[in-house]
Amino acid sequence: MWIKELSLKNYRNYKESLATFSPGLNIFIGENAQGKTNFLEAIYFLSLTRSHRTRSDKDLIYFKEKQVSLSGKIERQNGSLSLEIQLSDKGRITKVNHLKQARLSDYIGHMTVVLFAPEDLQLIKGAPSLRRKFLDIDLGQIKPVYLSDLTQYNHVLKQRNAYLKSNEKIDNTFLDVLDEQLVEFGSRVMTHRLDFIQKLEEQANRHHQLISNQLEKITIDYHSSVHFTDKNDIKTEFLQQLQQKRSRDIFKKYWCWSS
Repeated sequence: MWIKELSLKNYRNYKESLATFSPGLNIFIGENAQGKTNFLEAIYFLSLTRSHRTRSDKDLIYFKEKQVSLSGKIERQNGSLSLEIQLSDKGRITKVNHLKQARLSDYIGHMTVVLFAPEDLQLIKGAPSLRRKFLDIDLGQIKPVYLSDLTQYNHVLKQRNAYLKSNEKIDNTFLDVLDEQLVEFGSRVMTHRLDFIQKLEEQANRHHQLISNQLEKITIDYHSSVHFTDKNDIKTEFLQQLQQKRSRDIFKKYWCWSS
């Protein structure tokens, strides 16, 4: 897969720009502060609908403009396709082959990207949330169902916390329903991550042993707030731990674990 063409309108310092690429290595050359990083960011944004540099879409809009558009032509083994993103104060619109996509998981995965930047060193040194973000980005591209499961998990978690916060008298039957949904989607998320980490460890070891002359081995472990000893026991362990901590959650009015 490779990106054949990228068109920008009102993106960062680009009022309007069109670039074409070739298969293989493409090199960007230019003076400082001319927009090389912005262009790479645009490719990343076209793939994932998010920037790796800012959380605010407003930062991406050209001075005094109200709308941004990015589009690209992608060549893949099974044919070519077009991607398009439009940003405005009304929200964002994503399209694949000119057809509007209702869900993010329907859009992401058509063009996969791998970003390597200086801040990636924080994957090792930084907080666990950075490593979860890395997993979410990579897994979401190669396995769209992961994004769907993660979205559903976060939705139920938000609903559960809102219920705990807004109600003095708790209906345990209703909490049982929410817990079952939380366990269902949460266990899927953890299973996806475990499978991905296993494959990542295999690939990382294969390359690292070439570098270290087979003298060193890399181990990647997944630690979740939900404690389990076997992948097949995640659902059972998750539900048991939710039930054990329910009185604490009701007292604190939120559930603070992470998957």
